Amino acid sequence: MTYIYYSHFRIVKTKDCIGFIGAGNIGGTVARLATEKGFKVVLSNRRGPESLSQIVKDLGALASAGTVEDATKCGIVVLSIPMGGYKTVPAQLLKGKVLVAPFSP
Repeated sequence: MTYIYYSHFRIVKTKDCIGFIGAGNIGGTVARLATEKGFKVVLSNRRGPESLSQIVKDLGALASAGTVEDATKCGIVVLSIPMGGYKTVPAQLLKGKVLVAPFSP
């Protein structure tokens, strides 16, 4: 397996939203950067949408909270959960999506 590390990134413009599975330090930061650039984001976590009300409020009108299924309806999905947790995400939900997984081995 090859890992490529970038010190910064640029998101290619898309009319689609960006879904987040995990909204902690990494997911929350990437979601903030995305909304600052005008992207709609859908945040999800294992505790449910209700637990995301504060971060959604902080991110503004372009952010919403949903389930993992809601987040995977976006064309781009950021999987920002602990590395071992990837097995808990149903693979069929990610089929055909651009998947960003900022894992650190």
